[in-house]
Amino acid sequence: MPVKDLKKTVNQTRHVLEELGMTAFCYALRDCIVPQLEAHAEQLDARKQEAEESGSGSCAHSEVLKQQLPELRRQMQEAADTLRVDGQLTQTPLISGKAAALLQLLETLFLGKDGKGDFRGIVFVTQVALTMPLAHLLTEHFGKNRAVVRGGAVSGTQSMADSKRNQEMERFRKGELNVLICTNALEEGVDVSDCAFVIRFNRFDTTKSHIQGAGRARRGDAKIFYFDNDPHEEEGRAKLLSEVAKDDTLRLTEAERAERRLDATLAVPGVYPFYPPGDAKSEVNLYNCLQMVYEYCAKTMGQSFNPEDLFTYDETVISVYPRQVRKFITEVKYPSPEGFLKVTLPQVNTRWGDTKLESVLDPNRSKNMKQEDKDKRRFLYVVAIEMHEKGLLDGNNQPSGRALHGNKLACEAFVMSPGLRLSTASYAKAVPAAPAAPAAPTTPVAPAASAAPAVAASTTAASASRPATAEELYNAKGQLNEWVHKQWRQPAEQLLSYDSDPTPDGFVAKVRLLKTGREFVGSAHKKKDAEQSAAAAALKELL
Repeated sequence: MPVKDLKKTVNQTRHVLEELGMTAFCYALRDCIVPQLEAHAEQLDARKQEAEESGSGSCAHSEVLKQQLPELRRQMQEAADTLRVDGQLTQTPLISGKAAALLQLLETLFLGKDGKGDFRGIVFVTQVALTMPLAHLLTEHFGKNRAVVRGGAVSGTQSMADSKRNQEMERFRKGELNVLICTNALEEGVDVSDCAFVIRFNRFDTTKSHIQGAGRARRGDAKIFYFDNDPHEEEGRAKLLSEVAKDDTLRLTEAERAERRLDATLAVPGVYPFYPPGDAKSEVNLYNCLQMVYEYCAKTMGQSFNPEDLFTYDETVISVYPRQVRKFITEVKYPSPEGFLKVTLPQVNTRWGDTKLESVLDPNRSKNMKQEDKDKRRFLYVVAIEMHEKGLLDGNNQPSGRALHGNKLACEAFVMSPGLRLSTASYAKAVPAAPAAPAAPTTPVAPAASAAPAVAASTTAASASRPATAEELYNAKGQLNEWVHKQWRQPAEQLLSYDSDPTPDGFVAKVRLLKTGREFVGSAHKKKDAEQSAAAAALKELL
């Protein structure tokens, strides 16, 4: 869980409270937040060293952060202890109904086992924030019986060091751990031949997740348990998917695919859209060029950046009184192995000629697009074409090897303002919780969860500078999480689901709005970048 702003941390710890109860919530406060900040400080140290070696300046943010960490750790521990004994919060159960049902299920599965055999299983959760607190609940619950049930947790590369994750995975394979809690992102990475059970603690929304999760249960007598899905429905969908995949009559020919792409685009031959030479499958258009350029800059420079730094503006006075001005872009710079290159307004006007944006923009997709956004896309469309012509983007609209290896050597690093500010204020008492909702009845397939209340807690132990906007820090997933939360007043993890599939050139990711069923697709070399791409596609449609 990289810490980019306080809101994200608050939402994740709230999710722990709702899903697992007060004990896990206090553990997350006490033992999860500060280690993540320590990892963040280590990353800043590495960037500082790279900057000093390249002579492009240095960053003191890591030193400031490390100086604040001991005090923050003390405050988090004090906050956790206060919450545990605060009488006003006793309405919130120490262990949620859903977590209690999981512990009871594990007791049943390990009944009669001595912990010395090869009986082991996997518990999948949707959020990284749940992994360590849930492992802590297992340790506390089984206590003296730890010889029988030995739980551990792993998560993806952004939230756990590779060495630690590999160590825990190896312990699970050897049988030192017999219950492994992990995120859905590791569905394909966890492979133990004698896995006896798989438990899906949270809801999943794709047939792929059902197939991959079930594939982890390798023993002939293995069992699969779903808390929030119907296994019979999921098995039916998997069967239907298999039948469709085998039906050659449903496949489109290459000519049909090309025709559909052409029909879906308001094309102007020679102007729009742009197809990379020798590859008719990918294209550059007004909808993907902004993301394409921003991702190119971030990947080739190896850092986050403020996209606004790419643009140079001028302004025209529209009205003297009352004074009104219109700001317009005069040039855009981008990194290359030859240093920063520029695309100017005359170049953009020449490329577009007499073609107006309105003649190539889909009215349904652009009706909520502001003029400022249209101007940027008109410019960045030409920038992306120039990148292709100079060999800086490949046929999949991804940075070429030359750009990835040469840009950081030829261009100075982007200067970023600090993304985290810590104060030394003391812990503020939490607001009393609402009464807990009654537990839902369990089912024969897997126990259902009780609806745990959300506690609105107020802490001033850590505070953040104002949330980064899209122009300040390109984090499409974070922006999308914030948008759906504002729309429906629920945690983002209950409103969005991500799914990704590997391709020969990387990954294709899909984000689904669970409230509406709408889906948006993105692609990139890395899985996390593909998810960012999908989130960016969603934002362009929704905003």
